[in-house]
Amino acid sequence: MIKRILTTLVSGLIAVAAAAQISADSTKVQIRAYWEVGDSYTYNYSEDEYKIQGSDTLEFATIVELHKYEVLAKTDSTYSMKLTYLDTYSSDADVNFMDSLYLAKYGPTEVLFTTDKYGTLQSIDNIQELTLRQQEFLPAYADRIFSTNPEEYADTSKEELLTSVSPLMSEDLVQKTILEHLGLFLCFHGTQMEIGRIYSYEEELPSILPTVDVMVDATTYFCADEEYTDEYSAFCIKTTEIDPDDMVQKLIEYIVSADPEFKSLKKKEQKETIKKLKDVLSSFHIGKTSTSSHQVHLGTGWPLSLHLEEIITTMDSKIGMNLQQCKETYLEIILDDEEG
Repeated sequence: MIKRILTTLVSGLIAVAAAAQISADSTKVQIRAYWEVGDSYTYNYSEDEYKIQGSDTLEFATIVELHKYEVLAKTDSTYSMKLTYLDTYSSDADVNFMDSLYLAKYGPTEVLFTTDKYGTLQSIDNIQELTLRQQEFLPAYADRIFSTNPEEYADTSKEELLTSVSPLMSEDLVQKTILEHLGLFLCFHGTQMEIGRIYSYEEELPSILPTVDVMVDATTYFCADEEYTDEYSAFCIKTTEIDPDDMVQKLIEYIVSADPEFKSLKKKEQKETIKKLKDVLSSFHIGKTSTSSHQVHLGTGWPLSLHLEEIITTMDSKIGMNLQQCKETYLEIILDDEEG
């Protein structure tokens, strides 16, 4: 499938020999944009989320969408782009109902964003408009579901429902969702790599535990794969690992800082309390690994496909618990000969 996509894209879009960023005797590859105003491609996008406990798969959920990317304008240093969410389906009926109401009221969601000349994301240009729209929509959505399903929500007030969905109204969450999509789409743009060489960097990422507001040490590795990168496309791999030992240490620090009585203890008692926490958590392991593969057409800089797998592992050897929360994301370009 990928080779057929690649062959079609190469023959239909450009003269590769003139524009490609890797030659037969080169050891480096550069991922950058060579987009033109009016360029437009649609992608199949899907997410699968599930939990694995022992040999059992639990709570499977899926989302399927169409994402359309367009080049609206360009200068010597920037591209003005638009992402349109053309279609969406969720295995969750409530999400489908919400999406259908939103689509009927506003039409397809359009995200305006700017990149530099390499295709590296610089800004989301209509984030405030999208946030205000979300804040306007959710109260209307609450009215609708109360009038549509009064019996189901007989024990819930509208205020309680709005409180439960209020996090969905924040600009941070709206921006986070968009950044997840754009971040994957433009993951390697602006990067130059020696083919086959593994690069790495360290960073701090938000805690895996949603209620624990701390930053945790993580290491990211990435490379242009030597076997699959050729003169037509770069095949890039990226892996990020959160340090499970630092996760436990930060969890202890968070528990201690949240305990109002801890500061009143003597230093010896504080040390004993921390030691007890370490003993309790000595059998506890929580870590996260994210691995993604990206195929990018070198002559144009348009992504061809990607696959992201995120796994959060929670283990406790004392009670024999081993739980994996998994999320797989796929993106693949749709070419003219595949549509319809």
